[in-house]
Amino acid sequence: MRLVCVFCAFVSGLLGQTLVPPLAGTVLDAEGRIALLHGVMGNVLPPQYAPGYATGPPELQGETILGAAFNANGGVLKTDSHLVVLDNHMALLSIQSAPQGKALFGFSSDGTPSWVLYVANAELVNLSSGSSITANGVIALGPSNNSSVQLLTSKGQQLWAGTVSAEAQAAIPGSAPAAFFQRGWLSTSPTGLIWSPAAGGAAREIALPEPALEIQTAAGDAVAINGRWLLNARFQLLEIPGMRRKAPRQEAHP
Repeated sequence: MRLVCVFCAFVSGLLGQTLVPPLAGTVLDAEGRIALLHGVMGNVLPPQYAPGYATGPPELQGETILGAAFNANGGVLKTDSHLVVLDNHMALLSIQSAPQGKALFGFSSDGTPSWVLYVANAELVNLSSGSSITANGVIALGPSNNSSVQLLTSKGQQLWAGTVSAEAQAAIPGSAPAAFFQRGWLSTSPTGLIWSPAAGGAAREIALPEPALEIQTAAGDAVAINGRWLLNARFQLLEIPGMRRKAPRQEAHP
């Protein structure tokens, strides 16, 4: 009889709780709002905008979010003039002043934001030590540690993978935008994306239904393309339901 009572109490406790699907990722949508994506990578629910963070933390009201990257352990935002670090529940961890313009982000092996590149002035900053160097032509940051970070650099019409101390170590096909994904570089082609393993080997082409205008880290095992598509760890492309479409880039004609 006692066992039955314990079981009934356990079931009542479960019924009194709100079950929330797992967090599949976090993206910045086409209107600069932070969207939480729940579900699994093969079946994502329509996005819910993080409470209080639809257009940024309260401390940043009135500022536009220019870029973002998210990992399993949190995320980082760049606004008009601030760098914002969040935990994986979207709680504010830190805010610091930053140069105006967009930024690129690099995460350490445990998913902590560790490096940032302020694009307008080519300033690459180590978030742990606060030290900085000039890094021209960088279009994406890869894995990092306390002293170095992997870089993808554009020189002329060619992309090069390297590090802070040796920028041009390996030629990578494709063009910007780009991101580090699944131990390789994800770059852009006229028909979609190209994934090139960092350790060398054959590249992999991934078709897209629209031009890739933006690639952002959405989770530890997923990237978002145009704030509308997810590419998961198995290189499957999934359309995020309910996300607004970004206008394709206008083609230049002579």
